[in-house]
Amino acid sequence: MFCKNCGNELNEKAFCCPNCGFLVNKNYNPTPIKTKNQFIWERIEKIFNIIGTSLNLYAIMSLFAALGDWSVYTTIDYYGDVVSLRAWPNAAFIDVSIIFSILSLSINSATFVLNIINKKKLNITINMYNIFMFALSI
Repeated sequence: MFCKNCGNELNEKAFCCPNCGFLVNKNYNPTPIKTKNQFIWERIEKIFNIIGTSLNLYAIMSLFAALGDWSVYTTIDYYGDVVSLRAWPNAAFIDVSIIFSILSLSINSATFVLNIINKKKLNITINMYNIFMFALSI
């Protein structure tokens, strides 16, 4: 392929002539270069998503651990009868589950709100993963 302006030989993938700068391929659409703020925000968003997802998983696991921790105690009552008592789920696991749920909700809602705020400012799209994790943490 040759340049129509100066006649210099060009590579087939070239979009402009390196000799004269004439635009050869007018359909060339380079990928937009991300700004530093977009790059930083994407990194922060990934970190927040990992933390929020981990907290959601810990909340769910501790809730299952609390519900699966029913214990049966066999005792002898005052009259000499054998009595089986069922204990409540472990309250510590329920407390841990509530704490992880609150932390998860705060991280995921902060990520979601910051994503909405930065949408126009940084020209980014709202990630469906953020919406899903925000809904899951509620």
